[in-house]
Amino acid sequence: MNIKNITLIITSTFFLAGCGATLQDFQKMTPTERASKTCSNDPVVRHHKNNERAYFTEVAGIETLLMNGYKTIQNCTTTIIDDRNVYRYGVVLEADREYTRTEPKKKIIQRCSNKIIPLTNYAVDKYEIRKNDLLPMLKDAKKRKQDAFDSCFNGVVDMSPEKAFGYYKN
Repeated sequence: MNIKNITLIITSTFFLAGCGATLQDFQKMTPTERASKTCSNDPVVRHHKNNERAYFTEVAGIETLLMNGYKTIQNCTTTIIDDRNVYRYGVVLEADREYTRTEPKKKIIQRCSNKIIPLTNYAVDKYEIRKNDLLPMLKDAKKRKQDAFDSCFNGVVDMSPEKAFGYYKN
């Protein structure tokens, strides 16, 4: 497969990923486009892609944390203020009588502050160990995703548009 075909596959996948495909769409696609669209929607491929994304996000977070050398913790407190000077007026109907009642208005205020905590050597070591545990898992998830995609692709590329669409919908 040359670079032109790969570019076409990637471009068409991104273009079609945003909208649901119909049988007519599948009939207009080339076998390569159909296989790419179908396999990108395959549950096994999506599962491995989600795992890869989760590992990548955690590794990126750890790397950012280690690069900064500190972590930020947000501390929030909620206060309810019963303001006796501010009233809410309402009309109340009771036994065919109308009168006005006043109620104190309550305000809810949430105050948050960020606390910066420098990383200790112990914390840095723990994050490094976790990152080193995650990297092989990330690599494995990428490989499994690619293997699942390739296996699916090889099976779907020779299918008719109708069969590929049926596989895509299920």
